[in-house]
Amino acid sequence: MASIVGCFRFSNRVELLAKVQEAQSMAHIDILEIRLDFLPAADIDPRIITEIRSSSSKPLILTIRDVAEGGVHHIPFQARRELFNAAIHEHYEYLDIEFTNVANFQEMLATIPSNQHLILSVHQPLPIDFKKMVNLIDGMTLPIPAIKKLVFACPSPEATSHLESFQLRVWERYPRENLTIFAEGSWSQFSRAYGHLNGNALTYVSLGKQMETAQGQPTIHRLVQDISILRSMNLGTLFSVQAFGESHGFEIGCIVRGFPSEKKLNLAKIRKLLHARSPGHHSLTSSRMEKDEFQITNGLDGRGGENEGITTGSPLRFIIKNQDVNPEPYQPFTSIPRPSHVDYPATLRFGDTLNLSGSGIFSGRLTAPFVIGGALALQLLVEKNIRIKAFVSQIGSIRDPSIYTCEEITSRNFSSLIDNPDRSIAQQMEQEISKVKGESDSIGGQISVVIEDFPAGYGDPWFHSLESRLASAIMGIPGIRGIEFGTGFRAAGMRGSKHNDPFVLDHGQISTQSNHCGGIIGGISLGTPIRFQIAVKPTASIGKIQSTLNLDTEKMEDLRISGRHDPCIVPRVVPVVESIAAIVLLDAILERGVLTPRS
Repeated sequence: MASIVGCFRFSNRVELLAKVQEAQSMAHIDILEIRLDFLPAADIDPRIITEIRSSSSKPLILTIRDVAEGGVHHIPFQARRELFNAAIHEHYEYLDIEFTNVANFQEMLATIPSNQHLILSVHQPLPIDFKKMVNLIDGMTLPIPAIKKLVFACPSPEATSHLESFQLRVWERYPRENLTIFAEGSWSQFSRAYGHLNGNALTYVSLGKQMETAQGQPTIHRLVQDISILRSMNLGTLFSVQAFGESHGFEIGCIVRGFPSEKKLNLAKIRKLLHARSPGHHSLTSSRMEKDEFQITNGLDGRGGENEGITTGSPLRFIIKNQDVNPEPYQPFTSIPRPSHVDYPATLRFGDTLNLSGSGIFSGRLTAPFVIGGALALQLLVEKNIRIKAFVSQIGSIRDPSIYTCEEITSRNFSSLIDNPDRSIAQQMEQEISKVKGESDSIGGQISVVIEDFPAGYGDPWFHSLESRLASAIMGIPGIRGIEFGTGFRAAGMRGSKHNDPFVLDHGQISTQSNHCGGIIGGISLGTPIRFQIAVKPTASIGKIQSTLNLDTEKMEDLRISGRHDPCIVPRVVPVVESIAAIVLLDAILERGVLTPRS
């Protein structure tokens, strides 16, 4: 969850203290940042540290920088050291220091008492000297128990290319959980960079008169947008997957938290599940060629080779480089929104700040990071004999009403294109998709999911029930239009005497005679198979000419959507549904702390 930081601009001591007091009533601001280099030299002395602290009940970031540009002032080292010591004495939560001399920085670090807990940000001025940064890491001895988190900030475009090697150099010396590094080219993208690398963003907003500083810090309106996106792209609590990136951006990826240490990861299984989701492998999918080859930049210790790895217990960070990117066909859609696409509502919500090429963050491309997280969750669930399998149960009018077990779905899958256990039905489904593709149209369908050997007694009532958690997560997948558990909507036409599931004893285990409830009653698992079906809409991007409104001319206009699109996304959604379900169920298990609940 991101913390909202208010960054102040002021011209003298009196104005500074007035702004600090004013900010106490701003409920949307969590943390205040005070940049002392905004003050003239005559107003800078250790007493201002105490005055600021006594004026604020909120956490404070105190920024002490050696700069002399952009309307701010140079603070000599001796003055910075005195301010730093005063801030330590007043127990500031965050300190942000710009350094130009390693020895001076070491001297300031040495003054931190062992019982002090703070977040320390080390900020080197432009241009970035990475040799100096590495020398700093190699030469200093940090009082690690005193530092809650050390943030190395490198705000320059060239920093990104050096980031991974520098990150690893730091992590060789210091515990990963105490370190965060971000690099970005402008403050307006600060929260995105920080969120990608740490997932716990400090998101900045200026509280100056213009609500936006000369450095390009985002406005409150933009801030709220960034926070909404960060929160929306996270699934889970104790086991969580935070996705990032855009459909036609440089890369996509995820940060996975809650995966235990010293676990052997089967990387080949992750690749297999990703391959089932990715496009470009046969004629029934989009022609966009994305291999979805991932890199792991944190969380593995290097043992195991190409197909295995041993986890360290720190967050696992995966990135996938986007290779087949072409944003040009999407440029007209800001003025001529595509029917049933997110172009118009996303612009209403976020303005023109988002990159909506290929639907941007709303794209099904962003399901790949969740498939990675789901593949990790599945590896843990399999250890407890919990199995999750999904199959295509309907394409258009072609429907398979059968109820299969996980073993039947796995062993009877004869089709390489459609995940359906019945070979004849799978071939009919393929023909249906080929037919609508030839007509420059698209088609929808259904996916059925079965979860076996999930233990009884997991879940909670009402809005944290197992069904509501699964439904909320599944409905977040792009293109999903509905979900039903067990008998689902057919229950509306049944009597209670037919819909009820009597309890029975089956081989010494309590079970139910039927399973109209889908394995969950009152939001809590029964131990019987959990079954649900989801409806997937036809792909909104089609080759047929459609009539839509031109927002500039306010007249109807014919639109033909070019680009590369799936005539049916249903087959590619199957591994996504399995992955999302795995994340939710593993998270529910971890919340209980044990796999076997009270008898």
